[in-house]
Amino acid sequence: MKLDIENKILIPFMFLTILPIIIMGIISYWNGYQLLLNDKINHLEASLRESLAYMDTINEKVEQGIVTLEEGKSEAKTYFYSINKENMVILEGENSVFNNMNFELDQLKQIVSADSGHIYNRNQNHLLFIHDTYEKWNWSFVLGIDKTIFSNELLRIQKYILLVAVISLVISMQAIIFIAHSISKPIKKFADICKRIELDNLKEKIDINRSDEIGVLASSFNHMIDQLNTSAKKLIEMKKYNEDILKNIYIGIMSTDKNGKLISINAVGETIFNHYGNHSDIYEQLNKQIIKTINEKKNINTMISLSTVLKGRIIYFDVSTSLLKMEDGKINGAICSFNDITRRKTLENNLVRVDRLTSVGQFAAGLAHEIRNPLTGIKTSIQVIKNRIPSGTDHSSLELIDGITYEIDRINNLVTELLDFSKPKNSYRDKANVVDILKRSLDLTKEGFNRKQIIINMDSEGAQPFGYVDKGQVEQIFINIITNSIDSMALHGHLKIEIKNIFIEKFPFISIIFEDDGSGMDEYTIERIFDPFYTTKAKGTGLGLSVVSKLVEENGGKLEIGSIKDIGTKFKIFLPLYTEEKNEN
Repeated sequence: MKLDIENKILIPFMFLTILPIIIMGIISYWNGYQLLLNDKINHLEASLRESLAYMDTINEKVEQGIVTLEEGKSEAKTYFYSINKENMVILEGENSVFNNMNFELDQLKQIVSADSGHIYNRNQNHLLFIHDTYEKWNWSFVLGIDKTIFSNELLRIQKYILLVAVISLVISMQAIIFIAHSISKPIKKFADICKRIELDNLKEKIDINRSDEIGVLASSFNHMIDQLNTSAKKLIEMKKYNEDILKNIYIGIMSTDKNGKLISINAVGETIFNHYGNHSDIYEQLNKQIIKTINEKKNINTMISLSTVLKGRIIYFDVSTSLLKMEDGKINGAICSFNDITRRKTLENNLVRVDRLTSVGQFAAGLAHEIRNPLTGIKTSIQVIKNRIPSGTDHSSLELIDGITYEIDRINNLVTELLDFSKPKNSYRDKANVVDILKRSLDLTKEGFNRKQIIINMDSEGAQPFGYVDKGQVEQIFINIITNSIDSMALHGHLKIEIKNIFIEKFPFISIIFEDDGSGMDEYTIERIFDPFYTTKAKGTGLGLSVVSKLVEENGGKLEIGSIKDIGTKFKIFLPLYTEEKNEN
C-alpha cells in the first residue's frame, strides 16, 4: 500500500515517540523491581540475622547452665512458633525443626547444601531463598519468598507512573498527528497543483500564508507559475507566428536528423508531394541532396528534374539544403526547402523554343525561296535531257536521270515543309468533331499499325467531341503524333487513346491523351523534342513535332509530353471545347 506524505511523516514520529516511552517504562519497571527485590533480600537477611542473634541468646543460657540444651531447643521452637515467621524453615541435620513453607525435605536439603548466605532461585523462576547454619546447635535456617508477590506489589506502586506514561503517550500522539497534518497539508497542496499543472493548467496558484520556509517556497512557486505563464504565452505566440509563416509561404520545408531521416515537413511540402501522387522519387532526390549536405558540411542550392508517368511530363524543383546547427556549433541535422518550378521552367523552355522557332523560321523562309527557284530550273532541264535521249539507249543512264529527279523531288518536299513551318497557313477555326478527325487520322496511318500489329484502345465515352479548331491542322497534329508513336513501338505494341472533357483555369477543353509503350525518351531528348531539326530518327527531318507545337498553339490549345526511357511516352493535347459563345463570335 502506498503511503501519502502525512502517513510518511506520522508513522516515523509515532514510532520515535512510543519507543522511548516504552524503553523508559521498561527501565523504570526494572529499576523498581530491582529496588523492591533488594529490599526483600535485605529484609530476609535482617530476619535471618535476628533469628541467629536469638539463637545466641538461648545458647548463652544453655552455656550458663540456666537451661539445658533440650530446654533451650524447646524454648527456641516455642519462640519461632509464637512469632510465626513466614517463609521460614529450620532443619536439624536431616530433620525438620520448624517448617512454615510447604517444601519437601529433599528440596530443603538441596538448598542447605549451598554455601551459607547463598541466594538460591528454584527453577530460576519466581522463588527466592536465603539460608545460614547455626553450627553450635547444627541448625540450618532457610528463609524464602515468592517473587510474584512483590511483582504485583511493584505494579501497584508504579500504576500511577504507567498512567502518566499512557496519558503522555496519548497527548504525544495527538500532537504528532497535528504536526504531521500541519506539515503535510501545504505539501499536499503543492502536489495537487502540480498535478493540475501537469494537465496543462498554468492558472493554478497555491494559497499559503506562512512566514517559514514553506511560505517562502509557496511564494517562489507562485512567482515561477507567473514566469511560466509569460514564457508559455510568448512560446505559443512564436509557435503560431512560425506556423503562419510555414503555412503561407509557398515553399516546401522539411527537416531531418543528422542521419538524413525525415523529422517534419510543412503542409505546403505535403501538398506538393500529394500533387504528384507517388512522391517516393521526389523524396529520394531531395534526400540525396540532404545527405550530400550533411556529409560535405556545406549548403547546396540546385535544380533537380525528373520524369513522372502519372503527370506525363518532366517536373522541376528548385532545392536548397542547409545544415541545422545548435548554439554550440554541433550539427543536429539538415533543413531542405524545395519549390515546384515546373510551370516557370516550362514557360522558360517555351520562350526559348519560340525564339528558336522564330530564328529558324526566318532562316528557313529565305533559304526555301533561294533553293526552290534553282531546283525548278534543274528539274526542268533534267526532264528535257531525258526526253532528248534516243530510244534504245543504255538503261543505266535513264535510271541515273530518274534518281536525280527523285532526289530533286525529295529536296522540294523538304523545302515545302520548311515553308509550311516558317509560314503556316492561317487557321480557320470552327465547330469540328475531334473524335471523327481522330478516327480519320487512324485510318490514314493504319498501314503502320498493321505492319507492326499494334493494338489500339480508344476511349471517348461520355466526352463532348466538338471542338473549336481548324479541321485540317488538327488532322495534321494527330497524324504526326500517331506516326511518332508507331515508329517508337516494337511489334505487338499498344497505343491507348483517351478523350475527355476537362477545365483548365475555368475554361473548357477537350483532352486527347496518346499513351504508347514504345522506346520512350530521356530527359535531354524531351527538352529538345520540339526544337526544329532535332530528331532521333535516321531519316527524320526534325520538323514534325515542331509543326505540331505550332499548330496546337495556333488553335488555342496546350501540349504536354512525358516519357520514361524504355517504358513509353504520353502526349497530352488540350483543344478548346466548342461552346455557344464561340458560335456567336
